[in-house]
Amino acid sequence: MKARTAVLMFTVVTGAGALSAGVDVARAQCKPLCERQCDAAGDMCKGQSDLQQAISRSQCQLNERTARLACNATLASDLAACAPSCGAAQEQCEHDAKAKRDECSKTAHDARDACTKPLNAPHDQAKHACDATRDACHKMCK
Repeated sequence: MKARTAVLMFTVVTGAGALSAGVDVARAQCKPLCERQCDAAGDMCKGQSDLQQAISRSQCQLNERTARLACNATLASDLAACAPSCGAAQEQCEHDAKAKRDECSKTAHDARDACTKPLNAPHDQAKHACDATRDACHKMCK
C-alpha cells in the first residue's frame, strides 16, 4: 500500500511539474500575442478618446461658423442701411458696420476657444487611463 501511495504521489508531483512546465512554455509562446493584443486594445482606447475629442471640437467649430455667418448677415444688413447716405457719412457707416462685424467674429472665435479649452484635460486623463489599462494588461501576460 505504501508503495502504491509513493508511486501515486510521485506521479502527481511529476504530472504537476510537467503541467507547470507546460504552462510556462505556453505562456512564453503566447506572451508576444498577449502583448500585441494589449497594445491593440490600448490603441483602440486612445482612438476612441481622440474621436470623442474630435466630435466635441467639431461642435465648437460649427458653433463658431454659425456665429460668423450671423455676423456676416448682420454686416449685409448694416451695409444696406448705409446706402441712403452719401460721401463721408456713408464711408463712416460702412466703417462702423465692418468694425461691428469684426468684433462679432472675434467674439465667435473667443467662444470657440472657451468651448475647446476644457476638452484638453479630460482627453489627457482618458489617454492616461488607456495607458494604465494597457500596462495592467501587459503585466497579466507575464
